[in-house]
Amino acid sequence: LAAVSCASTTSCTVVGNFTDNGTYDAGANVLTLGPDATSTGTGWIIGNEGWQIQSATDQTKNYQVGGLYSRPVSVELPGTTNSTGTITISNTDGEHPQIASSGINPAKNVSSYWTITNNGVTGNTSSNVTIHFDPLDITGGANPFNFILQLWDGTSWSTPTIVARTATSIEVTGTDLSGDYAIGEPLCSPLFPTITPSGPSSFCQGGSVSLTVAGTWSSFNWTTGATSQSITATTQGTYGVVVTDANGCSGIASINVTVYYNPGPVIIPNGYITICQGGSISLTAADGPYASYTWNFGATTGTITVNTGSTFTVTATDINGCTGVASQDVVALNPTPIIYPYGTISFCEGDSVTLDAGSGYTSYNWSTGPSTESITVDGSNTSLAVTVTDYFGCTGVATKDIQVNPNPNPIITPGGYITICQGSSITLGTSVNYFVYNWSSGAST
Repeated sequence: LAAVSCASTTSCTVVGNFTDNGTYDAGANVLTLGPDATSTGTGWIIGNEGWQIQSATDQTKNYQVGGLYSRPVSVELPGTTNSTGTITISNTDGEHPQIASSGINPAKNVSSYWTITNNGVTGNTSSNVTIHFDPLDITGGANPFNFILQLWDGTSWSTPTIVARTATSIEVTGTDLSGDYAIGEPLCSPLFPTITPSGPSSFCQGGSVSLTVAGTWSSFNWTTGATSQSITATTQGTYGVVVTDANGCSGIASINVTVYYNPGPVIIPNGYITICQGGSISLTAADGPYASYTWNFGATTGTITVNTGSTFTVTATDINGCTGVASQDVVALNPTPIIYPYGTISFCEGDSVTLDAGSGYTSYNWSTGPSTESITVDGSNTSLAVTVTDYFGCTGVATKDIQVNPNPNPIITPGGYITICQGSSITLGTSVNYFVYNWSSGAST
């Protein structure tokens, strides 16, 4: 122990360095360390330990106080401290006599409390105080990371702001360094957090809803594993959250989210989806019934009749407002046969030409009666038509005109008597000019 000067039976001042490796019972004295003193060692003071405080400097003072166990205290004074005085701290074994009104759980606390006396030091309301306790002080299996610190001013309790917690200490701020300090788990009142959805909690597949815990809490623990105040729900289920307040008290809330399956309509045609031009087919949106139907061309019934080729799409809406889409292609066909002539379609009397309507049809019906793919015509009919039928029963018509040219009927006109003497001659000609001449004598004029 350093040199100690006792001004009275209740006040002693350490004027040098104070080293204590055991316990020092100050008794009724206040063992006060001067502003330039130091305090070291592994022991502690049983009773009152004070520090003389110099003004207008940032200072940290360590108090080696305790009782049955060492329970030191560290005080951080801000530079706004504006007067010189003494801050004294003592530690008492056992619970505070007013613990029942403190808001601390009397079954889960630190069975010791600290008394801080401020004698003349001002401007220190933002001081930080760190109090250390022994693990053997903890009662009822309390969790030190849920501890709060309550301050008794002789009349009522107040709650300084917690800065940090460890397994054997708690740090607070916002104290004026006076009163009794008690530590323990909060005596929690029931908490009733609520979850507020951003919209309906029942929605269709592909939708979502944001879930937010109302109010201000220290922590959130959702059943999804999230730790934020808000989450986004996209699947059906019950979403729960455990919230914790600044005192370590917790409450539970939950909300059910319902996700409706989207409809899966199927379009069923009442026949082949390939129709003949001029024909029709019915399309029915099945797998219902549904609350409403909307087809891509405006119809609003479950069944429609179509007579053109296109892609037909229906949007089905169920009683929950969820929608599903189905599509069906319909092909409208009519054969377009072409009559191909095997030769010229302009020929002389007595000649003929073969006409072919093309292959791939199931039947042929010519205007002249035949039912074959091709026919031979000799000019008795100059305008011919064929009706063909395809696999789907659709028909098409093609026509072809032919031209039959009449054969010439020449008349030989003699240039005189047709009876002549040997050695004489006669000129023979035709009354009409023709394109080509071929006389039996070999002449071609």
